[in-house]
Formats: sequence, C-alpha cells, structure tokens
Amino acid sequence: MKQLSTTILFALVASTTFAADQPPLEVFEQVAKAVNQLESEDFSGEFTRTQHMVVSKLNGQVKNDETVVERVTRRAGEATVTSIVSATRNGEDTTEEIARELREREQEKTGKKTEDEGKSVSVEVDLPDAESFANYRFGTPESLGNLLVSSFEPSPDSDAEEGAVRGRVAWNPETLDPAWMEITPLENPTMVKEMELRFEFAKIGEHIYAKRILTEAVGGLFFIKRAIVADMVVSDVVAY
Repeated sequence: MKQLSTTILFALVASTTFAADQPPLEVFEQVAKAVNQLESEDFSGEFTRTQHMVVSKLNGQVKNDETVVERVTRRAGEATVTSIVSATRNGEDTTEEIARELREREQEKTGKKTEDEGKSVSVEVDLPDAESFANYRFGTPESLGNLLVSSFEPSPDSDAEEGAVRGRVAWNPETLDPAWMEITPLENPTMVKEMELRFEFAKIGEHIYAKRILTEAVGGLFFIKRAIVADMVVSDVVAY
C-alpha cells in the first residue's frame, strides 16, 4: 500500500510538471494588456515617451533620423494631454514644427487620416489567447537568470489567423509578469519584406506596461528598399 501511495504521488508531481511545461496563458494576457496600458482608462498618471526613427538605405546610408520626446498626462475622465518636449530631424531642431503639427491634429479631430498616418504601416498582431492557445506549440521553458524563456508559434495543423506570429517570451515564474517578448509576423504587411518587434515590460504599482517597443523592418517598392528602425522608450512614469 505504501508503494501504491508513492506511485500516485509521483504521477501527480509528473502531471503537474508537464502542465507547467509551457508559458501560462496569463503571461500572454498580461502582454496584450501591457502594450497599451499607459493609454488606457485604467491608468492615471504621466510619463515621457521618446520616439527615435532611423530610415536608411540597405548599405547603411542614413536617409532620415528623427527623435521626438513627448510628455503625456492622463487623468481619469479627462482628455489625454500630450506636449512636445523636444524634437530633432537629421540634427536640426524641429520642436516648434512638431508641436504645431500636434496642435493641428488635435484641433481637427475629424477622424480622417492625416498625410503621415496614410504613409504609416499598420501591423495586426494576433497573440495566443484563451481561444487560440491550444492552436500554438511552445518550446520547453529555459532559465535565464530569474526568468523563464519559451518560444511559440502556431501549430502546423492549425489555421493561423491573420496577424499570427512566432517568437519568444520571457516571464517571471513566481509572479507571471512578462519581462520581454520578441515576435515576427508569419505574413508581413504590404510592402514589408522583413519585420521583427521586441517589447520590454516594466511595472509601476499594479500596472504592467511596455517600457520599450523596438521595431526593425525592411521594405519598399520595387528596387527601392529601405531599412527602418523605430525605437519607442517610456521613462519617468508617475502614477496618480
């Protein structure tokens, strides 16, 4: 009888270990929420957002290098207030120009696309969620310091939804808070040949947010190809 009890206990432990041999669904749910957390109704506070974009030829020659630093303030029940702290384009100060463009966009509020918005690339990202989790396969989690890291991608026999991605995710196994995620779309947006995204996360109070979103892409029309690196960093976060 004692041997039987030991066998049952071993089976229970083995079953528990097997069930945890992949990223928990909660990690992906936290990621999906964190990406836009600081601009959601759940957050009241302020933060600095620095956006740096470099467009270059494939030989490395830089065609455009822009940096915009904004201070964003959100209060419950009030409109978000964004102010331009500084801006540069190819070494020249463009703070007044960018501030004026921001004011014009806020005054229009027509819902129509601006010229810049029309040139932007929209990326639909479909991460594993409660409905699609079973359609993904995951690599065995590996330790990286105090984190666990696992790869993920849609199973070959599943019908990948539009925007499906493959990548890696790192999380704290004790809190299930995501630390970072790297993803590559299975199908790139129009005119994009290559694209990779990296998200890095931080926490203030109960809010997990994306402190950095790094996008690297190559695309263009016909023989005119450009490499684009867009680096968005959030700092000086204050929660009210």
